[in-house]
Amino acid sequence: MYTCVSGLVLRNLNAMANDLVYLCSPRDCSDVRCRLKENDLVDRSRRTGPYDKEWLAIPIVASAAQNKDVSPDRITHFNLPSSPSKSPQIRLKEKLDAIAAKIDIPTIWEIHGDLILFPHDSFPTIDWKSRMGTQILNIISEIFKINRIGTKRRIKAGEYRQPNVELIRSGDTGGWVKHTDNKIVYCYDVTRCMFSRGNITEKLWIGSLDCSGETVVDLFAGIGYFTLPYLVHAGARVVHACEWNPDAVEALKRGLAENGVAERCTIHFGDCNEVAPIGIANRVNLGLLPSSEVGWHAACRCLDSHAFLSRILTCLGSQLMIGWILLSNHFTRFLSRCMGVSGTSWDEMRGR
Repeated sequence: MYTCVSGLVLRNLNAMANDLVYLCSPRDCSDVRCRLKENDLVDRSRRTGPYDKEWLAIPIVASAAQNKDVSPDRITHFNLPSSPSKSPQIRLKEKLDAIAAKIDIPTIWEIHGDLILFPHDSFPTIDWKSRMGTQILNIISEIFKINRIGTKRRIKAGEYRQPNVELIRSGDTGGWVKHTDNKIVYCYDVTRCMFSRGNITEKLWIGSLDCSGETVVDLFAGIGYFTLPYLVHAGARVVHACEWNPDAVEALKRGLAENGVAERCTIHFGDCNEVAPIGIANRVNLGLLPSSEVGWHAACRCLDSHAFLSRILTCLGSQLMIGWILLSNHFTRFLSRCMGVSGTSWDEMRGR
């Protein structure tokens, strides 16, 4: 028996739970699988594989069906081949058992280049400076094929949202890593900058735009989540990147150099409301969550006299994907307050 949900033909979910899968598009598969792994929802005994010509099937455990962050309309039953080898978690347990290290094995981790991060409460009884600690570090490096190891806590309080990471084995490069998305290399220090894997859809969308010859202003540039796709794939003539976090600025500079586009980007260090260029932009990007409203005045000032106002709406970043109608209406009311009610002209509102 089959059920049709959101255009997908799904099997009856009353079947056995050991063949549950989560369906996603090929371009989103890496990001979706990463998020599922972070919540320990991936069935590591089976391999991800094709569901049909348009969808991939990621094997998931039974508890995923009750997880509020997992879309139920993408869950179905499908037979996938078993993994050809044991999962890293199982191999880690076997290796530790062999050296009589009876400790709880972490079920989640993050890999950034050649660096792995475990939750801060992993391996609580291990003295990393001891002989046993060194053995465990060597085993982790061997199994995960990495060189550096650390642990992470919740992000630090503050306006920069800095990570709370402790490196146990760091090597010569400290916390600096490289991560490749859609043929773009992002550089960042895991001890000083967050890396968001959840905005891959927006990065792909921006990379698909044709911005040839355009001047783009990115008001919340960070390490270059959107600045780099504008330059590398969308073909922008120049991007003005505004960012107030000095650690993110350093990461952005490295990313620009790594991708060979540094000469087409001007970085404006500071609050975008104070440092953003005025009257030069064909397109403005506001990729700040949960709301970019703090930058709307600056966005209006950035646009040149010939730019379409809708360009701001087409580049509101992640929020646009969430609710176009609601957000565009909210932005329209914002413009009405600035222009219609007060009688302010477009040029006056832009500070000219």
